[in-house]
Amino acid sequence: MISTQYETQLCRIFDELGGYITFEKFDLVTRQIDNGCVTLIGTGATSHVFRVSDSVGTVALKAIQDVDMFKRELDALRLLSHPHIISLKGLSTISQYHCLWLEHVPHESLYEYIRTVPEGTTEESEAMYIFCQLACAVAYMHNRKISHHDLNSRNILIDDNTKRVKIIDFGLSVFVPDGGMVDHSYGTPIYLPLEVLEGQCHDPLAVDVWSLGIILMEILLQYHPFKMAKSMVDLAKLIINRRICYPREISRGTSNLIDLMLNIDPSKRITIHKVLEILM
Repeated sequence: MISTQYETQLCRIFDELGGYITFEKFDLVTRQIDNGCVTLIGTGATSHVFRVSDSVGTVALKAIQDVDMFKRELDALRLLSHPHIISLKGLSTISQYHCLWLEHVPHESLYEYIRTVPEGTTEESEAMYIFCQLACAVAYMHNRKISHHDLNSRNILIDDNTKRVKIIDFGLSVFVPDGGMVDHSYGTPIYLPLEVLEGQCHDPLAVDVWSLGIILMEILLQYHPFKMAKSMVDLAKLIINRRICYPREISRGTSNLIDLMLNIDPSKRITIHKVLEILM
């Protein structure tokens, strides 16, 4: 674990880089610290992610400005220990940021991976290998009454060689209450089911299943199935009409599984544990 002796140096670096980044496009920025360096490797609307390295090792440091998102991610990761979920190493407060020290995973996002694979070359067997890992991780979360509630291809890291994955970014996660229903309306819209888009109270576990179905489609098609949506109204119409053409190469079993996961009626949508039963 990187020592907290660097917190003063990190505070200065955070203050220096805090307003430097625009979402998605940025240059890697590196600053030296004693016996190592800090590199800015990612950014979002409310957080920055740094790679912090010294002679002891390398970790990821997620610096979060939104205290609610920090608490959600911290509470979830404290209860999760799974090979396909990012692991928590520690926490601290640096400058105006609430910080999580995380396992460093030097891989690209699934979103980037999908779009760099030559068109038409994703084999169903490879897609299902990736999907099975995700399904096992989500089942593990659901057993602990945790819904990620923002599963999307940008929140999954993948090793290009082994195709092993890690789920990240639990800032919008939610604990499932007694009764199972929440009014948690957050997430990435094109990965959310209609009940969330319409602002209904909903089962957050069913939301994760829908999102996984969309991700599986995205891997197989090599693009998002609802990418044509220009507005929330367009997105709702596309979901209701469900005019998705499966490639001929996709097996009937896989297309049937996707249909079960993308059932517009959440009460009839398959659970993650039923998904695993089918996969086994």
